[in-house]
Amino acid sequence: MKKIRKQVLKQKNLNKEDKKSKMRNNLKSNKEKLKENMYIKYAKQENLGITLIALIITIIILLIMAGVVLNLALGENGIISGAKKASENTEKARIQEELEAEIANVKIKLVQEENNREMQKQDIVDRLDEIGAEVTDYNDEIIEGEYKGYEYKIDENNKVIIGGALTGAIPTATFELSTTQEGVEELELKVIAQTTEGDIASIESLNKLELVSENGTSEKTYKVTLNGEYKFKIVGTNKRTARVSTKITNLQNIIISESLLKGIEEINIPGEVKVRVIGKTTTNEPILETYPLNVVYHKGNLSIGDKLTSEGNEVTRNELSKVANTAEWRAGKVADANTNSVVLKVDGDLTLEENYKLSSVKNGTAVGKGLFIYCTGTLTINGTIDMSSVSCSAASQDVYLWKRNDETYNMITKLGATGGAGAVRTHSAGSRKII
Repeated sequence: MKKIRKQVLKQKNLNKEDKKSKMRNNLKSNKEKLKENMYIKYAKQENLGITLIALIITIIILLIMAGVVLNLALGENGIISGAKKASENTEKARIQEELEAEIANVKIKLVQEENNREMQKQDIVDRLDEIGAEVTDYNDEIIEGEYKGYEYKIDENNKVIIGGALTGAIPTATFELSTTQEGVEELELKVIAQTTEGDIASIESLNKLELVSENGTSEKTYKVTLNGEYKFKIVGTNKRTARVSTKITNLQNIIISESLLKGIEEINIPGEVKVRVIGKTTTNEPILETYPLNVVYHKGNLSIGDKLTSEGNEVTRNELSKVANTAEWRAGKVADANTNSVVLKVDGDLTLEENYKLSSVKNGTAVGKGLFIYCTGTLTINGTIDMSSVSCSAASQDVYLWKRNDETYNMITKLGATGGAGAVRTHSAGSRKII
């Protein structure tokens, strides 16, 4: 019995120890798990802190990189700015080449057409005006202005220098006529300039029209006596300029001038033109005389021969025609008979080729009142100018005298003249001297 009890007690003790051991193990395990959990939690917190710092650093780096990229793209020397500058430089180079080519063309023209005459600044200015380049200032040394949105300068050596691009609003203009009635002798043209930026600084008539009135700097009224295109230069206070133009077609073409020669000098359009001159009779009384003219007008060099040629190109000119199967050319139109004098005006050189004849129009026995040839360049007559076969007449009219530079006079037509040699006879009664 005692032995059994000892074994039972021993087993109990073993069980107790085993429970204690298990409890110790469990406690240790729980402590370790708790420690492990705490470590994991701390580690997670530690890792979380590292992620936020990295994120902040990343954002800062991205901002720096964005600034660098923006500066590279949009900065003063950036990609976009560089592209704009490259485009602007290309445009400036193109404009420079264009102006240089125009100057070269002027030189070539002077060599070919004016016997190698030395080029003047005025020659360049005239060409610039033709291509629509604004000339704001020029003298014997320089030309300055603007062309296609850029400033330009042509120096004393005729070198073209292109400046910066012009910015700002370009002015515009509208036009008002005092009358739209057909066949009036003169009218008034009102130019009204506008701009959306600043004010209008000036209006200038490029055709040198007579100024009638002005309302400030943005409105001017001019007198117009001839049909044609009229150009104006508008300048804004922002320094931008514009050329505007309008065409007038409802006028009788009348030029009021001190002499017939001066009047013809002003003509730059074809068709019917009247030149009105204040002259004096033989008794020294003033009189207003009107010369009706039909103008055959050509701008540029003209050669009359087997065909009409202008600087090597075949051309057709109004009312200058070749008589069929002959070597004769006639200027004017049938309606000129006993009405108009015919004016052949050439702004350039005029050549009548060998074996060819030039005269005025003829319709049966009725012809024009004469032929006036006006040439601004060199007139070369290798053929013949002959009015004898067309019988110029001035029936029931007085004799008109042409005043020479030496104050002497030359008869230009005659009462009842029938044309041909000796047809112009002395006639003084009632004659007029036009001065």
